[in-house]
Amino acid sequence: MIVVNRGGVLLVARAPAVAAACARALRDAGWTVTLAWDLDTGLAAVGAPTAYDCVVIDVELPGNQAFDFVRALHARCPAVPVLLVVGPARGAVPPPDLGALPALRHPLEPAALVAAVARATALPRPAALPGGAAERGARAPHDGDDALAARFVRALAGGWVAFQPIVDAVTARVRGYEALLRTDEAALRRPAQLLALAERLGRVHEVGRVARAAIARAAAAAPPGCDVFVNLHTIELLDDELYDPAAPLAAIAERIVLELPERLAADGLADARARVARLRRLGFRIAIDNLRGDPAVLGALAALAPEAVKLDLALVRDLDAHPTNWRTVAAVATLCRELRAAVVAVGVERDAEWSSIAAAGVELVQGHLFAAPARGFLRG
Repeated sequence: MIVVNRGGVLLVARAPAVAAACARALRDAGWTVTLAWDLDTGLAAVGAPTAYDCVVIDVELPGNQAFDFVRALHARCPAVPVLLVVGPARGAVPPPDLGALPALRHPLEPAALVAAVARATALPRPAALPGGAAERGARAPHDGDDALAARFVRALAGGWVAFQPIVDAVTARVRGYEALLRTDEAALRRPAQLLALAERLGRVHEVGRVARAAIARAAAAAPPGCDVFVNLHTIELLDDELYDPAAPLAAIAERIVLELPERLAADGLADARARVARLRRLGFRIAIDNLRGDPAVLGALAALAPEAVKLDLALVRDLDAHPTNWRTVAAVATLCRELRAAVVAVGVERDAEWSSIAAAGVELVQGHLFAAPARGFLRG
């Protein structure tokens, strides 16, 4: 999963479980998140020497003083966008003087919040923001929007797909490939740069659609019997085109393994299982990406029943030198064998890592030790 450093979000919420899930989703999308459980703590956080690019506040917090909080916030940081989260029973419209963006509603889906924060922080804002946010790249009103949009369009037009082989951990024979979108646009050749611009422009769905269509075209040349793994951005799960039987990738769904964020296994989208079921009905298989060994996630894997899991790079890197990580990887491999899910260790760069991974019972490996992502398919 691509992670980009985007800035700070203050999340003031009343439900710890939901807030924790939302915070994880934001962090996985590259945001630095501060959690506050009441208005006083939230206002104190605003007064700390930290700049926030967006504030999210639950208006149903005890005391119902959320609107006063927003006014106090804007008195200190008038340019920071505010997202309100309202309960299903609340019919009142926030006072017009608040300057808040359209409200989100409970039950709050982490993916919807990530999308809303991306849109809010992409809006035109004054060049000088309190607390130093301007130094981190906040835009002046309409500054360069046309040029950025043109660059984005060129990047998508020049997009192509690289494939990195996934190999058997014992024999090193190629068993599948991960598909990765690349572009020839000079300023956006790093995937993180293209994704950051897409979020700034509110056009993540376009990147996903272009990537899936390009992968569908390129995958026609994949060796027989090899799966193609496709990583999905969290926001893509809210795109109706993903579930369209007529979409290009759906035509080869039986060869595709969709990589979904780890948090969906426990507490991601409120209807995660229903979304996964829709994808499976199209013929897709499911992988959980960036698995870190979190007990809550491991306990929920059986319900989601993924066909594969991909270990987080932090577990794999220097595995031979970290006994605790090795035991975690071995335990995950044992659990996944019981669930009939393949395990993929990513980021393998050294022979010692490869040996340790195989000894832990991991079935598949991926990394520069075997091949870097490239055009076409490495066969073996």
